[in-house]
Amino acid sequence: MFKKYSTCPLSFGYILAMENRSKKSDDVQEISLSLIDDNLSRFRLPNPRSIKGIVQSLETYGQLVPVVVGIREERYELIDGFKRLRASQQLHRSFLTASIFAGPEHTFKVALMHLNRGIHALGDFEEALVLSSLFTEDCLTQKEIAVLFGRHKSWVSRRISLVERLSEEVISQIKLGLVSISKGRELARLPRGNQEKALHTIVQADLTCKETAHLVSLLLERPGYEHKNILNDPKKFLAPKMKHTTTNSRLSKEARPYHETLLAMEELLRSMCLEKYSSRLESMTRQDRQHILSVVTHLETSLSAMKQCTHNAENV
Repeated sequence: MFKKYSTCPLSFGYILAMENRSKKSDDVQEISLSLIDDNLSRFRLPNPRSIKGIVQSLETYGQLVPVVVGIREERYELIDGFKRLRASQQLHRSFLTASIFAGPEHTFKVALMHLNRGIHALGDFEEALVLSSLFTEDCLTQKEIAVLFGRHKSWVSRRISLVERLSEEVISQIKLGLVSISKGRELARLPRGNQEKALHTIVQADLTCKETAHLVSLLLERPGYEHKNILNDPKKFLAPKMKHTTTNSRLSKEARPYHETLLAMEELLRSMCLEKYSSRLESMTRQDRQHILSVVTHLETSLSAMKQCTHNAENV
């Protein structure tokens, strides 16, 4: 049933030759959809709107470009054309025209990236998923992966690092299209063990990318025992931060250091009024509390002096 194809070392030139051959009508064959596996679709993010457009195109014009498949045992592995496969399934079609890619199984992933490189169909995160798979599943070194794509090792390292820093739950939500890649990048700044709770809050509160960035920064700045309060009511903590960020962008270069220092003090003092801080005050000795009260009094005096200086400058 299957034609025999000899394998050869994968190179950029080889991929280009494969891409050019796939456009020739005499180099394709019809393959039953029941024989096509789409395991590599795990590296692609969902795009329902795009699939809807392809459904309309197939209905109007038929299949204009063949998909690309590789041979794996007694079945075909889809390398390029996932949206065309989904659209054909929705239309209850039985066959797809396809070009056959010759190469070892791990080269299917490399071909997937090369065939989409020219049209920029793969995003950074999708590339990261492929590179991470080549590194962890196929046991290629980062240097070997870099050579396959004609890139520097640091490019490979950065992509792989993005996936390694994310928890499985976050990666799963991104793959399902429930969380944007931008929010995923922000979550990657947190330790993996803390990402799931933050992710739940982001989804439940429907936070924007900007709010997500501020939430992550807040969690990184504040001690761990405050995180529960922040995650339980993120809008309460983010509202002043978002407001101050907007105001800060309109300040002059001279005013920003004052503004940022005073904001940092204000946020710190507000956090010290949380329940856990209050209970700590209660557990202190009277002498400890008197000492803290003395410092607070000095702080009030300093703030009053700062306020007066600002008023005086205003009236000059």
